[in-house]
Amino acid sequence: TSNKGNIFDEANSLYKCNPSFNITPGFEFSETDRAKIAGAIKVTDVDNSDIVKTWNKNVLSLSFRQSLEPDSSYTISMSEITDIEGVNISPFTPFTFRTIGGINISLTSNKGNIFDEANSLYKCNPVFTITPGFEFSETDRAKIADAIKVTDVDNSDIVKTWNNNVLSLSFRQSLEPDSSYTVSMSEITDIEGVNISPFTPFTFRTMKAINVALEPEEGNLFDIQNGLYHCNPKFTVTPSCNLKEEDKVKIADAISVSNVDFNMVSKTWNGNVLNLTFNQYLEINSSYSVSMSDITDIDGVKVISFEPVTFRTIGVFNVTLTPADDNIIDSQNSLYRRRPEFIISPGFSFNDDDKAKIYNAISVSNVDNNMIVKTWNNDKLTLSFNQNLNKNTSYTLSMSDINDIDGVTLQSFSDFTFETIGDISVALSSADTNVIENGLYYCKPSFTITPGFEFNDSDKAKIAESISINGVNNDLISTSWNGNNLTVTFNDYIEASSSYILSIPSDCGIKGVVLTPFDPFNYTTFIYKGRGTTDEPYLVENSYQLDKIRNYVTCNFKQTQNIDLSNFGNWSPIGTYDNGGLLDGEDMLIGCLEGIYDGNNKKIIGLTINNFDDAVVALFIGIKSTGAINNLSLENISVTGNGAAGLAIINYGTIKNCSVTGNSFINGSGNLTSFL
Repeated sequence: TSNKGNIFDEANSLYKCNPSFNITPGFEFSETDRAKIAGAIKVTDVDNSDIVKTWNKNVLSLSFRQSLEPDSSYTISMSEITDIEGVNISPFTPFTFRTIGGINISLTSNKGNIFDEANSLYKCNPVFTITPGFEFSETDRAKIADAIKVTDVDNSDIVKTWNNNVLSLSFRQSLEPDSSYTVSMSEITDIEGVNISPFTPFTFRTMKAINVALEPEEGNLFDIQNGLYHCNPKFTVTPSCNLKEEDKVKIADAISVSNVDFNMVSKTWNGNVLNLTFNQYLEINSSYSVSMSDITDIDGVKVISFEPVTFRTIGVFNVTLTPADDNIIDSQNSLYRRRPEFIISPGFSFNDDDKAKIYNAISVSNVDNNMIVKTWNNDKLTLSFNQNLNKNTSYTLSMSDINDIDGVTLQSFSDFTFETIGDISVALSSADTNVIENGLYYCKPSFTITPGFEFNDSDKAKIAESISINGVNNDLISTSWNGNNLTVTFNDYIEASSSYILSIPSDCGIKGVVLTPFDPFNYTTFIYKGRGTTDEPYLVENSYQLDKIRNYVTCNFKQTQNIDLSNFGNWSPIGTYDNGGLLDGEDMLIGCLEGIYDGNNKKIIGLTINNFDDAVVALFIGIKSTGAINNLSLENISVTGNGAAGLAIINYGTIKNCSVTGNSFINGSGNLTSFL
């Protein structure tokens, strides 16, 4: 007979590793015969010296000095006995049993423990299940329960309850939020005949307190400066973690709005966000408060409600009209551009439907709607025109009443009347100050252009950019404003003896303005660049200009390049000499050089004079005391006459740094002949 205490797992016929058995013969044997019976009993794979056989009256008890090997099979059998005289003994049927292996104890976290599965956060009152996997005695259960610990928790606060073969672990009070804990099991060595393997320690973190935030939507504010709200505001309620559906209901029920019937408030969850809106507009010019009562029945988690939010709804609101700064062309007479702009400001942000209502309420008298451009930029409406309005015409900008924006009374701006400007005259002046001689103009002239009104800087720049002079690169033209006068100058000389036209278009790209410009101005430049002064001498660039010096002998000149007279023909000397005896000294020099001629280290090449008819011949007949010729070289010249010289016959002035070079020939028969 196998003792009841032998069996560890009856369902699978697994025995403890220290079983005991009773052998009962059924009659009273002598001590000698008992020894024979005991000696006939064997156990496979066990040393007989480890088997303990003890008779108690007529019952033989069989046990083991040490535990058998776990997870192993053994057989108890009895051999035949033939030496008990006069008795036929029938041995018991061999009995085979298997010992229990190591026992794994498992830990399971209940599904309801997890509050935020995405982040593996647990409630603060979790429950765990410990399952040994076999039926323990009450004594052994107590040993298992005592082996289970939780870090940082007083054992007196841990509740351990057996239900059949399952141990439930819970807590008398909630754990600290946002904290880590570990459930573990120490080794058990005092459950005889069983090798127990504890579960792996399990670490979990408790959930933080749930913070519930309330945010008004941006579109709620009607008047940011004064904190006034739209009459149908919206709010967003956001818990700091994902909630179960039943917990969402608790939060929604905890939210209320003062002075509002509950049926007016609509609460809708979108994921983990609660949207709070109203089924109809709130009263204008009234105060309301959104608040949340305390929640204590979300199991295992502390809920921190948002602070109440108090707001006031808007009352009557004024819509303002502001003309753009640059609309006015003539401030003295309040004349406007022909393409003005206006800014309409409701003072708050409307939704698109309400913006469309305001948009449609605005009109301009005597203007086709297709000409009006209305553009919203955030909460401001810009009104402009896609073409010029009529000149010298009055217009009225107005806004009709709007009554279909619920909960808001709009006060439209007063009608605004303005008059457009006519065409603007642009005058050209200071042109005559540029004339050198006979209507011929200075080669670096200056002009003054004067519009008939004061432009802003942007428009002035457009006028300046529109100035054109035919045949002149724009890079050569400089413009500068002095008040309302535009001065046009040149960075360098333009071509001499050339014709030019100065003009300005009627459309300079100035929005809303049509110009009546001056007639295109035609002028021809003087034969020389410069003014003939000491600081700005006439520039001699060619044989024509060299020859014309005879007409301007009192002026100053500067040669800018070598001049070749090889193909000029017979040169007529500049000036004459009166040798009739009526004049004396330099007074004898008529039409001769009185100014300064600066050769600028250039050459005059191929001068040819062949004239015996005149008394004297040279490039210049004479130089008066105020005159001078400097820095000039005559090269390859041929001068023949009664009195002959290269540069000048008679000099009362100054000749400096001048020479005659090359293959030059001077032939004179008189006593005034000179090489230079």
